[in-house]
Amino acid sequence: MNSQIQSIKRQLSDIVSRMKLPSLQALSVGKAVSLVFLLSLVLYLFSFARSVGWGDSADLALRAADLSFNDFKGTSRDYALFRYFNWILITPLLSWLDPAFLVNFINACMGAAGVAIVAGIAGVIGKGPLAAIVAGLSLAFAHTFWLLSSTAEVYTFNVVLSYGSLLFLLLWYENKRRSCFFASFGLAGLSLSHHASGLVLVVILIVAMLINLRRNQLSALVLLSGLIILASASYFYLVRVLAAASEAHSIIEALGLEGSSNPFYDVNPLREFVKLIFFSLVNFPGLAFAFAMIGMLASFKHRLVKVIPIILWASGFFLTGILSSIPDKFNIYVMAYPSVAILAGIGFSFSSRWLALHFGAAGVPVAVGLLMIIPASLYSVVPSIASRFNTDLSGAREAPMRNNN
Repeated sequence: MNSQIQSIKRQLSDIVSRMKLPSLQALSVGKAVSLVFLLSLVLYLFSFARSVGWGDSADLALRAADLSFNDFKGTSRDYALFRYFNWILITPLLSWLDPAFLVNFINACMGAAGVAIVAGIAGVIGKGPLAAIVAGLSLAFAHTFWLLSSTAEVYTFNVVLSYGSLLFLLLWYENKRRSCFFASFGLAGLSLSHHASGLVLVVILIVAMLINLRRNQLSALVLLSGLIILASASYFYLVRVLAAASEAHSIIEALGLEGSSNPFYDVNPLREFVKLIFFSLVNFPGLAFAFAMIGMLASFKHRLVKVIPIILWASGFFLTGILSSIPDKFNIYVMAYPSVAILAGIGFSFSSRWLALHFGAAGVPVAVGLLMIIPASLYSVVPSIASRFNTDLSGAREAPMRNNN
């Protein structure tokens, strides 16, 4: 048996050597990010819904095409920033194309941009292209993220804003450029304008900046300027809070942090935690989830301080999902899945030497290939299995290749 395994390893190495593929390690982080962006963009443009999709697709497309139509004004579902952003882009084309098609198309592009941002974060922390490629591919093929990139939804838009803020925070740590600092605070403010969950991101940023201020790595003037940019970018959120303040029963409600509740759903934290693990395994099947666990352990072992904001941001959503009475958890966990992908990229970066040592030249490219092949193969049978056993396997209802009618 051992001899057969060794023979397979040699054959794979010979195949890879004959193919003369360019070394992934030889790429720059920037080129790696560009590569995963293009791959995910092609994937999402191939699979996005050509008209009204499931969920809030019709509602969001209608409210983006006609700003006067808005039954959720002043609520957390107003999504004013999302609507204005899409309205600016689609208005010149509404005479020729279906608004649902246009908003779905923009959302697919935002999904690819989110993948690129996550790849950039992993590349900065993992200090290499392998971390960027694996993180990007892990997220691009993650079941829920792929699904929500195929129709008009607000989640990929929020991923771009929130993780974009975290990316610029990391770049500021690297180069101490004020432009990165201001961009981080600006995107955090926009994330807050989009959804109240951005308040958690704002707290993380301010705490991180105060620590740097105390270490004399940041001037009080620059921090004050960042806070002004943050407040300006949070305009839509501040308007919502002021409007709700007079009617809210608590500060939590006024801030928009009081989530929806379902009185018919019994919350069992242990059960929800088990389901979270299962959902994560479906979204990151096989190698991706394993590399994420390695990335988590490696981050603690090597004291990768830059991972802390990423983990804190994701932990908030995981904890909210576990304690939430909403049966569908996909709209909560999807904001944390990019962090899992980042950890997968870091874990792969630490594992690449072991892969090359034990599997030769084939180790790294074969492992990267499996990150795409396993999810795509699994998702094609998810609807059939879910229907057969009458259960939700992913917390996101169906596979990305579903019929969007």
